[in-house]
Order: sequence, then C-alpha cells, then structure tokens
Amino acid sequence: FRLGVASDVGEMPSFQDAGARSGYAIEFFCRGRNLADLFIDGFNPSYNFPSFWLDELSKTPMMGGDKCSVVDGEAEQQPYHIASLGGGPAFDYVGAALATQHCSYMSSIEKQQQQQQITPAIKATILDYEEGWGDLVEAMANSTQYILQNSNLQCEWGGKCDITQSLHHPNNVATLAIAKTTDMFVCQYCVAENMKQLQESNYI
Repeated sequence: FRLGVASDVGEMPSFQDAGARSGYAIEFFCRGRNLADLFIDGFNPSYNFPSFWLDELSKTPMMGGDKCSVVDGEAEQQPYHIASLGGGPAFDYVGAALATQHCSYMSSIEKQQQQQQITPAIKATILDYEEGWGDLVEAMANSTQYILQNSNLQCEWGGKCDITQSLHHPNNVATLAIAKTTDMFVCQYCVAENMKQLQESNYI
C-alpha cells in the first residue's frame, strides 16, 4: 500500500522487498491501462491535445501508424522502440501493447485488406532504479504474450536507471546505451515519486 501512494508525497519508496514488488504488480495492474487510455484518447475530439503531439503520436504503432524500412527492395518492418524509465513492473509495456493491438485491429477493419489482424512490431525496454524488477518484467512480458498471442510485441528488462541524475551518471549507463535507438521514452509514476528530489536539483 505504501508503495502505491508514494507518488502522493513525492518521495521515492524502497522497492527492495520482493514480496512487496509482487503485491504491487498485482494490486496496481490497472495502471497498465493508463498509457493505453492516453494513446486511444488521441482519437477523441473532445480532448484538446497539442497538434504537434498528435501529429507525432499518429505515426506510432500505438495509434495505428507503421514503421518500415526497405531492405533489398522489400519493405521490412522495424520494431518501434519504447524505453520505460522507472517502468517496473512493465505496466507501460502492457499499455503500449494493448493500444497497438487495438489500433492495428481497427486499422485492418477500415482498410479491409486482410482477414487476419497484423500488428506492427514494438519492442519495450524497461529500466528502473530497483533492479529487482527484472524477474517481474519478464513475467509481465510472458503474460502479455500469452494473452495477446502476438510475437510482434516484445519486452525486456534493460537494467538500472535514475531519473534524478544526469543521463551521463553511472546509474544511467543502460539508458544512455539505448538513447539513440529509442523512438519514445515513457516516464510516469516515478516523476511524482521523485518530485521533491527533482525540484531540489532543478529537474536535472
């Protein structure tokens, strides 16, 4: 429970206890919907999102866009790379996978080009200050694959990161290594959980 309300006070809690991490993953699984809802709300004219934000987001698999490259004269789909900072236990990946699956299904119905749904490929890398999330990230990836039955949706544990430090800090070696190949960075609850420290460092 304390882990779940940490964002209210702006102080990062300790996620060292494996039992607490497992409980958090199950009890707050509904948070996996938050990112999916945000993507799908992009189609809702009642929401007043900035046009530049929608223009860029519409190109992503999460809103039915595609990312392809040409290899030997043939189009080859490249995965859309998502890095989730402070993302244990992979709720961001679940949200992105749900939105991608939903939007590609709607797109194939509208185009009426295929009888079978084909989902664009996404690959999520989960990074977090607490490295103990690694096994739960793997479990979340396996569960999502089992439910959605789609090999184009991939997720892996990437290692340690610390959003309160510079990208060049030793704690962010793994983040820096994938920075140039990442299409989208996602950062949700850990911003609120580290609010006090981020303010003190002027959001370094």
